[in-house]
Amino acid sequence: MQPYLRIGALRAMRGLLGLLLVLSLTACAVPLDQINGARRTVPVTLSVEPSDAKVFLDGTYIGKADRFDGDPGTLDLTAGGHVLRFESDEFENERRELVAGDKPLRLDVKMLPKPRAAP
Repeated sequence: MQPYLRIGALRAMRGLLGLLLVLSLTACAVPLDQINGARRTVPVTLSVEPSDAKVFLDGTYIGKADRFDGDPGTLDLTAGGHVLRFESDEFENERRELVAGDKPLRLDVKMLPKPRAAP
């Protein structure tokens, strides 16, 4: 293989590795502005027990529940129907359907502990 071909292959491989790194880092929680875009939103305050439950909006992980408890922020939803799912290792998953309209909403969710296996 000619030396200039090896250099080109190395540059292409380095670019591919950089792209894979960026893609793996973005596999975490999706920022809501990427979901909502420039559309008008309605604030939804979440009160979830446990507060460290994972929150999924319409099937996409968006963060831990305490991120949307009003301190510091709320869950900003576009108008229309949405499905929220809450997951935690020690609690039963919860699912809520809601319709966001013109007014701010508050959603209270108390997750039930998972049954423990009998000894």
